[in-house]
Amino acid sequence: MSKNSRVVVTDARTGSLRPFVDSVDIRHSNERASWQDSLVLELNELPPSGMADCYTGYPTLVMHTDNPAHGIERLAGAKRFERLRVTRGAMHFDPAGVLTGARWFDQHRVLILMPTEHSFERALVEMKGTSPVEFHCANNFGDLRLQQIAWALLAECEDNFVSGRLYGESLALALACRLIARFATQAIRPKKFTQGLPQWRLRRAVEYIHEHIDQDMRLQDVAEAAGLSEFYFIRLFKQSMAMTPHNYIVQQRLSLARSLLTDRRITIKVVCRMVGFSNLSHFSAIFKRATGLTPKAYRDAL
Repeated sequence: MSKNSRVVVTDARTGSLRPFVDSVDIRHSNERASWQDSLVLELNELPPSGMADCYTGYPTLVMHTDNPAHGIERLAGAKRFERLRVTRGAMHFDPAGVLTGARWFDQHRVLILMPTEHSFERALVEMKGTSPVEFHCANNFGDLRLQQIAWALLAECEDNFVSGRLYGESLALALACRLIARFATQAIRPKKFTQGLPQWRLRRAVEYIHEHIDQDMRLQDVAEAAGLSEFYFIRLFKQSMAMTPHNYIVQQRLSLARSLLTDRRITIKVVCRMVGFSNLSHFSAIFKRATGLTPKAYRDAL
C-alpha cells in the first residue's frame, strides 16, 4: 500500500499544499476500491506529533479508533488550543476552508473520512439543499449513526472491498447525507417516506439486478433502472422489500448459488464467478453464514 497520504491540507501561512502530518503509517485505505471516487478513507497510525494551522480541501470527519492516554489538543476559537480527553469512537468534523490544527502526545490510530464533492452534490440534490453548502465545525462529539457508517466502511476496506461498488457507494452517500443533516449551517433535512416503490419501478429494479447478478453493479445503474435517483431508490426499496438493495442482491446471489451447486459439472470456482462474488473465500464465508455449510459441504450433502 502507498505510504503517501491522500489527506492533504493547505498551510495557512504559505498557502502551499502538504500532507496533514509529516509521518504516517497508512493501515487501510480505499485507494483501490471501485468506489474510491465517492470518498477518501484512511486508517492512519500516527506518532506523537501535530499539524500546524491549516485548511482542509474537503469536509473531513476524523474518528478515533483507540484511546490516546494523554488526550489531544484541537484548535478552538481565536487560534486557541483546547485540551480534550477522547475515547474510542470520538469524532471531530472540519469543514473545508476553515482553519484547523491539532496536537497529540501518544501514538494512536484515527480513521479519516472525506466524502468527495460529487457525493455531497448527490446528497444535496436529494435533500433539496443548495450547493455549495456551508458547515460548522465540531470537536470531540459522538454520533451513533456516523460511527456505524464509519465502522462499516473500515470493515469493507479490511475485507478488501469484497461487497462491491454498490455497497461502498451507498455508505458514502449515507455519510454525506448525515454530515449535511447534522453540520450544515442552514437546516437541511431529508424527505420522510411513507410508501415504498410502485410495483412497476420495483419490478424494473429487480429485473436489472437479476440480469446483472454476475457483475459489480453500480448503485446509480440499479436506481436508474427504476427511474429514480440513488437517494430515493435506497429508501423506497428498503420500505418495499424490508432490506437494503445490497442485502437483496446478496440474498439473490446465494439463492442462485444453491441452485447452481446442484449441477456437479460446474466447479465451485465457476459458481462463485457466475453469482458475482469477487473471490472464492468471500463467497464461502457468506454462503456458510447463510446456510451453515461451505459451498463444498453443501454440494456434498445433496
